[in-house]
Amino acid sequence: PNMITIRKTTLDALTRFARRGGKVVFLGETPSFVDAEPSDKAKKQIDIFKYLDWNKKDLFNIINEYREVLLADLRGEYAQNLVYNLREDKTVRHLVVAHVTEPKDDDVSPIEEYNITLTGEWALTLFDTMTGETKPLAASYKDGNTTFYWMCGRCDSILIEMTRGKREEGYKFAPKKYVKEEFLAPCADYSLSEPNVLLLDMPAYSVGGGSYPSTYVLTAGTDIFSTLGIVRSKQQPWVTPPDKTIKGTATLVYEVDSEIECDARFGLESVELSRVYLNGTPADMTPVGHYIDEEAVAVIDLPKIKKGKNELIIEIDCCDTTQIEACYLLGDFGVDVKGRKITLVERQKELYFDNITKQTLPFYGGNVTYRFEYEGGGKKTLEVRRFVGTAISATVDGKRVPGMLSFPPNRLYLGELDDGKHVIELTLYGNRMNTLGQLHNTILKPSYTDPEMWRPKGRFFTPEYMLREHGILTTPVILTEE
Repeated sequence: PNMITIRKTTLDALTRFARRGGKVVFLGETPSFVDAEPSDKAKKQIDIFKYLDWNKKDLFNIINEYREVLLADLRGEYAQNLVYNLREDKTVRHLVVAHVTEPKDDDVSPIEEYNITLTGEWALTLFDTMTGETKPLAASYKDGNTTFYWMCGRCDSILIEMTRGKREEGYKFAPKKYVKEEFLAPCADYSLSEPNVLLLDMPAYSVGGGSYPSTYVLTAGTDIFSTLGIVRSKQQPWVTPPDKTIKGTATLVYEVDSEIECDARFGLESVELSRVYLNGTPADMTPVGHYIDEEAVAVIDLPKIKKGKNELIIEIDCCDTTQIEACYLLGDFGVDVKGRKITLVERQKELYFDNITKQTLPFYGGNVTYRFEYEGGGKKTLEVRRFVGTAISATVDGKRVPGMLSFPPNRLYLGELDDGKHVIELTLYGNRMNTLGQLHNTILKPSYTDPEMWRPKGRFFTPEYMLREHGILTTPVILTEE
């Protein structure tokens, strides 16, 4: 590329390489200095070096004879957003093609079309990394080269196995033609894979004779440990064995407003060092299970939640191993969040295709299964135009449909259905952002994540909950093929 000076050792190495049959191309400005001294040695090697202007077309023309893979759109223009890796594995080759830049919107993607040309004649096998299936891939052959057509979205990649030979027949990427689209009902019955959760992370607390108003639990923990003279080591516990001597006791107090009377369980860390009271009644501290992390968050039974205000108190003995973290109220209830105001309510009986954080499930991070009926037959494809979650799987009449929805265009072939009524279930696989995430940090799209993101300070902290959208956000569509 453009250079002003070049080392003499580098120039000598390039000269030897070129005289032995290698090709050296100076693109753009040729060095006019060697070892920072004026010299025209780099410019006078016309017999062995190539000199080109600084432009892509000239460069591509000169390297085409060495090209193994050509990625081009249907107009013949070089692809601008694809990279590939070509690997030789004994008697076969493997080609991976992927996109470079992350889409601006993960849920929306145009359909892209490419012709991929391989130097030499190859029989191609498509490795479908989403289903684990392999199938022959159709290709065409011209001038000793192999070309296949690839239709994809912005999040797609492709894995191909290449074997010497030809294969013109096989799977062909092709857009499907749909003759009808049907929007389903605006809401659906649903079930949860685990109990609903109310996040508790803004306690009032007392330690060392002092009492303090409601604050963020990690801030309270830092103050409690400082007051008791406990220095939390950042080293792993096997490097410096923790001191399990109890230095004092802290009390955390949570107020829980409820419009309903309901049963509940409670998830917390350091259960062996804690005592829990609900409205003055002590809870049985015997663990009856775990929540999310079986090594950290134990679950205990609580007395019944009453209508109105409930006071939940945690007394916790403090030493090096004590964890003062968020706690979790678990049960078959709903949660209403308005800013920092949280209330237990009846859980919504149906879910609309919308953000579930507004539908009594603000902190829920497990899986949600939507259930609805559909009447009709033929070759059907499910389309979900926008959702927030990990992925979506489907069943039709109790039978699992191969594949999953995980990136745009978010379509899943349901198969050829018989005429009549069918029960379709869509399971949205959750994530824990609204349960374990940095919900009091006003930076919603951080450029990096480290432990300090959970301890925002100053203008980056808010007591309100910065909940992220979650759920199937648009009504599912059933597409019928020709």
